[in-house]
Amino acid sequence: MKNIFIFSLLLAFTMSAFSQVDTTVSNTSIKTDYLRKSKNQKTTAWVLLGGGAALMLTGALVSNNAVENDPFGYLSGTNDEVYTGAILFIVGGITSLTSIPFFIAGGKNKRRALSVSFKNKLVPQLKRNTLVRLPIPSVSLIIEL
Repeated sequence: MKNIFIFSLLLAFTMSAFSQVDTTVSNTSIKTDYLRKSKNQKTTAWVLLGGGAALMLTGALVSNNAVENDPFGYLSGTNDEVYTGAILFIVGGITSLTSIPFFIAGGKNKRRALSVSFKNKLVPQLKRNTLVRLPIPSVSLIIEL
C-alpha cells in the first residue's frame, strides 16, 4: 500500500512537470505592437523635424535681424547675435537630420506589421503508425528580399 501511494505521488508530480502552458501569441497583438512602435517612431520623427525647422527659422531670423541692425558688427566680429543665430541654425539642421532614421525605422516597423500573419500549418506527424497531417498554429513573418 505504501509503495502504491509513493508511486501515485511520483506519477502525479511527473505529469504536472511535463504539462505545457498555453502561450499562444495572437496575431493581432504582434501587429498592434509593431504598429504602435511605428506610430511612436513617426511621431518622434515629426517632432524632431518640426523642432529642427523652427530652430533653423529662428536662427535665420536672429542672424538677419542682427545684420540689418548693425551691418558692420558682422564684419568686425563684435556682434554676438549673428553667432547665436548661426549656432541655432546649425543645431536646427542637425535636429532635422536626426529625424531621418526615425522615419526609416517607422516605415520598416509598419511593413513588418503588415507581413506578420497567423496561420494553421499542416505538419506531418506519426499517429498510430500512420503519417497524418495535423494543423499546428504558427506565426509567420514574411521577409521580402
